[in-house]
Amino acid sequence: MNSNSVSFRLHWRWLLVCLSFLAPSVLADILDMRIWQYPDKTRLVFDLSAPVEHKVFTLPGPDRVVIDFTNVKMKVNTAAVGIAGTAVSSVRTGAPTNNVTRVVLDVNETLNPVSELIPPNDKYKNYRLAIDLKRVASSQSMSPVKKAPAVTQSRGRNLIIAIDAGHGGEDPGAMGPRKSREKNVVLAIAKELQALVQKEPGYTPFMVRTGDYYVGLRDRSDKARAANADLFVSIHADAFKNPAAHGASVYVLSDRGATSETARWLADKENESDLIGGVSLDDKEDHLRKTLLDLSMTYQRNASMGAASSILSRMGAFAKLHKRSVEQAAFVVLKSPDMPALLVETGFISNPQEEAQLTSQAYQRKMATAILAGIKDYFAKHPPGAAPQSQPQLQTVDIEEVEPAAPSKPAVAPAPAPAPAVATKPAVTVAAAAPAAASSDGFIPVNAPATTNKVPEDMIPRPPLNPVTPRPAAASKPAATVAAASSKASAPAPAKPAITQYVIKRGDTLSEIAASNGVAITELRRVNGLSNDQIRVGQTIKIPKS
Repeated sequence: MNSNSVSFRLHWRWLLVCLSFLAPSVLADILDMRIWQYPDKTRLVFDLSAPVEHKVFTLPGPDRVVIDFTNVKMKVNTAAVGIAGTAVSSVRTGAPTNNVTRVVLDVNETLNPVSELIPPNDKYKNYRLAIDLKRVASSQSMSPVKKAPAVTQSRGRNLIIAIDAGHGGEDPGAMGPRKSREKNVVLAIAKELQALVQKEPGYTPFMVRTGDYYVGLRDRSDKARAANADLFVSIHADAFKNPAAHGASVYVLSDRGATSETARWLADKENESDLIGGVSLDDKEDHLRKTLLDLSMTYQRNASMGAASSILSRMGAFAKLHKRSVEQAAFVVLKSPDMPALLVETGFISNPQEEAQLTSQAYQRKMATAILAGIKDYFAKHPPGAAPQSQPQLQTVDIEEVEPAAPSKPAVAPAPAPAPAVATKPAVTVAAAAPAAASSDGFIPVNAPATTNKVPEDMIPRPPLNPVTPRPAAASKPAATVAAASSKASAPAPAKPAITQYVIKRGDTLSEIAASNGVAITELRRVNGLSNDQIRVGQTIKIPKS
C-alpha cells in the first residue's frame, strides 16, 4: 500500500467525521398525531418519545397554523390523521432546513394557537405536545360561564336533566377486548338518552359534552349547575382485569366524599361568591355557611339516593346487575353540594359479552330507556318543591340554628315599620311555607307576597332542604309566626320528637324512606343503629317525627 492510498483514506475518514458533526442529530421521534374538535376550539396532540424544541405560529391568506420541530423524526403518516368535523382541512409536512421538520395545518378560519408540553404520567407513557387552536371570535368575546341564577325560576318550568358522557378526547376510558372505547360507547348511550328526554313532555336534556373531546371533572358539574340542572346523570362503562366481571351499577356520593367536599367549599375562597341552591355564601359567617352547606349536601345525597334507586330498579328489569343496591363512592363529578347527582356504570366493557351489548344500538337504547324511566319514577314521587301531602311545600333554614340570639332578644329583628299587608294575611311558618307562596318547581319568587317570617330572600334555598313533617294545626288557627316563636325564647325546650315504627316493604330503600318522611338519612341510621343503608323486607325501623 503506497503513501497516496493511505493519505486518501485518512482524508475520507476526516471528512466523514466532519460531516457527522454537521448532520442534525435526532433527539426525539414524533410517534402519533391526533385532532379533536371542541365546541370552542380544536385540539392537536403529538405523542413524542422525548421533549422537543418547537415553535408555533400562524400565516394568513389562506389561514394556516405552522408547527416547526427541531431535530425530530416524523414517524406519522399525516394523510391518515382524522380531520373530519374539525377546523382543519388538510395536514402537510416539509423540511425548510435540514434540522427542522415543519407541520402545516390548513384551517378554515383564523385561529390562535396555544401550546403545552405535557410530561408522561400513569396513563400516558410518552411526552405529549398539546396545541389548542382557539377561535379568534371566541377568545375575544366569550364570557365566563355564568353561575346558576338566584331564585327567579318561573312556575311550570321543565325539569332539566344534565347528561354527562364520561371521558372523551384524550381520555378514552376503558377499552374492551374488541378495542371498543368507553368514551364512544357512553357518548352513544348519552345521545340516546338525550333524544328520549327531548321527546318527554316536561323534561329538557342538557348535554355536558356533545362530541369526542375531554371536559374536566369539576367542569362537568359546573356546566350542569350553570344550566340549573335538576339532576346530573354521568354515564360510564366499567372495566376489570378479570373479564368475567359483569353487571351494571349505580353510584352516589359517599359520606366521606360529601364531608370532604363540604370542607373544600368552606376552605376555597373561590366559592365565596358562588351560590348554593340560589343562596350566596360571600356575605355569610362561617357557621352559617357550614349550616347551609350541610343542609344542602344532606338534601343532595337523599335525592341522589332516591333517583339512583329508581334507575337501578329499572335497569335490573332487563340487564344483569353487578350489585342489587346503590353503591357509594367519592367520584369528583358527584360532588356538587346543591344538585342531585349519580353515576351509572352501564356494564363491564372488559367483559366480551357485555362489550357486544354495549356497542349495540338496540341495547344502548334499552339502557337509555331504563335510565329515563327511573328518572320519571323518582320525580313522579318527588317533584322539585312539591313534597307529598304529609310534608311541607318548602323547608328553609331554621333561624335559631343559623343565628342563635341571646335569650333576652328576639330571634329575628322586627322591621322598622310593620307592613300592612302582613296583618291581613295568615302568617307563614319557617318550617312549612304556604303552598301559594312557592311556585310549582319549589322556588319562591323574589316578588312573592310578604310574610311574617322575614327570612331574607337570599337565604331561601333552591331545593327543599331536609324537609320535615309539619306539626298538625287546628283548622281555625293560623300557623305560628317566627316573631311569635321568638317571644318565647326563654320558654322550656320542646319535648323530644316522637318516634313511629315502619315495616319495610319490597322495593323500599332507606333513602326513599328518609326523603318521604323528611328525615336526614344519617339520623335514620343513628336512631336505628345502622352502619349502612342495607335493609330487608319485614324489618321494623324507627322513624323520628318532628
